[in-house]
Amino acid sequence: MKPLSGGFYFSHPSFSPRDHEANDVIMKDKCCTKSNFCDLYYQLHPTGTCYTVSPYRFGSFWGDPHMSTLDGMNYTFNGLGEYVLLSIETSNVTFSLQARTERAVKKDGNLSDATIFTAFAARDNTNSSIHVELNKAKDNVTLYGNGIDLTKTLREVQHDMFVFNTSTLTIHEDDGVLRVSFLEIGITLEIGKGAGMLSLDAIIPNTFNNVTKGLLGNFDRDPFNDFVYPNGSQLYFNASDMEIFYYGQAWSVNDSSSVFFYDDGKEHSDYHNASYIPRFLDTNVCSTTY
Repeated sequence: MKPLSGGFYFSHPSFSPRDHEANDVIMKDKCCTKSNFCDLYYQLHPTGTCYTVSPYRFGSFWGDPHMSTLDGMNYTFNGLGEYVLLSIETSNVTFSLQARTERAVKKDGNLSDATIFTAFAARDNTNSSIHVELNKAKDNVTLYGNGIDLTKTLREVQHDMFVFNTSTLTIHEDDGVLRVSFLEIGITLEIGKGAGMLSLDAIIPNTFNNVTKGLLGNFDRDPFNDFVYPNGSQLYFNASDMEIFYYGQAWSVNDSSSVFFYDDGKEHSDYHNASYIPRFLDTNVCSTTY
């Protein structure tokens, strides 16, 4: 049985990130996710007695953009372009997590009304950064860590474990999932690929309660007030698909706020289409693009 709180680390990520990945992160994944040996894992990584509630919360993004905020509000947003998933700005921490979407391609080769996640990027106040993007064939990824192209190394490793370590950032790949840890601020991202799209789980410490902004919500433990615009105004929780779409559009990335890595002379505007309107299942409005 998985406890409500995390277990003790064998190795702390701030002091030995490689050992932490091997003995804590990978072992937990193998025991608790890929097998039924979670009890054994927590025998070797016992929980502390100081708390019974996890000090972290999860936000998730997958598929035909389905979103689950840090407070557990689930919704769908089919914007086309680059968007702010999570923004943190405090006196000593800045962090931005962003996503890129593209229109899905149907089996007959035509474009679908739905969009899918094809890239994620993030950067913190130490200038540690990650950029993960599906390649054109949609069967592998391009990876940048701290502005360094790690794609060739990632593909050459194959059956061995890929690890990229710095004092403030670790990137580890295991069984097709990239686990990215921003060590200075305690945020972890898990990025997977499959069916020609990307998915993401963001693991955020509770120390950031009430300070987050973006499509992941305001992290105040109330899922019914998560639709907050950049100007602080709020959309009611049972809004229509169309209203949620225009709320999401308010969190579009711009040239100055983007943390994506652009190559081949491209820029933010090459990936963002603010004129696209998807099909809304709860109305009769059909998709259009200009």
